[in-house]
Amino acid sequence: MDLFADYQQEFQNLSSSLQEKISNIIKFTGEERKSQIRSAQEELSQLHSILEQLSLNVINIQKSDRDFARQKIKEFEVEFSRLQSDFRNASFSNSIMNERDELFGELDYFDGEDLSKESFFESKNKLLKASGKLELSERIAIETEEVGNRTLEDLRKQRETLENSRNGLKIADSHVGRSGLLLRKMQMRETSNKIIIICIIIILIAIIITIIYFKTKK
Repeated sequence: MDLFADYQQEFQNLSSSLQEKISNIIKFTGEERKSQIRSAQEELSQLHSILEQLSLNVINIQKSDRDFARQKIKEFEVEFSRLQSDFRNASFSNSIMNERDELFGELDYFDGEDLSKESFFESKNKLLKASGKLELSERIAIETEEVGNRTLEDLRKQRETLENSRNGLKIADSHVGRSGLLLRKMQMRETSNKIIIICIIIILIAIIITIIYFKTKK
C-alpha cells in the first residue's frame, strides 16, 4: 500500500501544478501562452502515466484494501477528465478575440473632423500595422489549434491504453479468484483423503487385533 500512497501523493501534487498552468494559459499570450500549453500537455501525459501505474499496482495490494484503492482511482480519473476538459477549453479560449479587440482599439481615429492628408496616412500606417498583428494572431491561433489537436489525439491513445490495462487487470483478478477457489477444493480433497486413509488404518488395526484375539483364545 506504500507504493500506492506514493503514486497518490504524486498525482495530487502534479494535479495542483497542472491546474495552475491551465490558469496561466488563459492569462498569458504569445510565446508565454504556447510555453504554458506545452508544459500543461506534458503534465497531462505524466498524470495519465501515474493513473496507469495506480491501476497496475492494485493487484499487488492486500484484498482488504483493494476496494478503497479502486475508489481512489475512480476519483483520480474524474479529476483527470476535468483537468483535460479545462485544458481543452483554455487552449481554445477567446484570448485571440480579445487581442483583436485590443488591436482594433488602436484604430480609433474618427474624431468627427475632416481627416487631413497627414492624419489619413498616419491612420493608414496604423491599419497596416494592425493587419500585420492580426495575421500574427491568426498564425498563433492556428498553431495553438494544431497543438490542441495533437494533445487530444495523444490523450485519446493514452485513454485507450489505460482502458486496456484496466481490462487486463480485471481478467488477472478473475484468474486469481479462480486459482484460489481451485486451491481450496484441492485442500478439501486432500483433507478428505487423509480422513479416509485414517479410517482405513483404524479398520485394519481393528481387524488385526480381532484376528490376534481369536487366535490367542484358541
